[in-house]
Amino acid sequence: MDEVKAEKFLDRIEFFLAISALLCAVFVLFFWKSWLFLISFLSGIFLALINFRTTKREGFQLIKKIKEKLARGEGIKSLYQKEGNIYIVKIYAKLFATGIVLYFLIDKLHFSPLFIIGGLCLIYLELTLLAFVIFWKNREILA
Repeated sequence: MDEVKAEKFLDRIEFFLAISALLCAVFVLFFWKSWLFLISFLSGIFLALINFRTTKREGFQLIKKIKEKLARGEGIKSLYQKEGNIYIVKIYAKLFATGIVLYFLIDKLHFSPLFIIGGLCLIYLELTLLAFVIFWKNREILA
């Protein structure tokens, strides 16, 4: 799968995530009738979507760097170790920043932790289920 097709595919997934998040936000507002719960839920969704988007962008940058270095004939082992380690450090930095934002939302703004986690889980559960569906449809190709 080339980079353009992968980006289009992931853009469609982002659109699907946004639509489902909007529907679930209406559901939260309808059943709990609390603006604080709705804002808490939407903040969890927003954090998850931002993390997904930045990880996607950094992943494409990593693959591009690896392709460029392989084209120049550099060794794959040292190449992956250096670039892969930088990628992992960025992931942990984002995780740390997300923790700080969550602390601020819960402790200072008094958002509902349950609804923030609900918003985060909605996005990550959908991504996991989509990955399983895609894997299931393409299992013959991978065998």
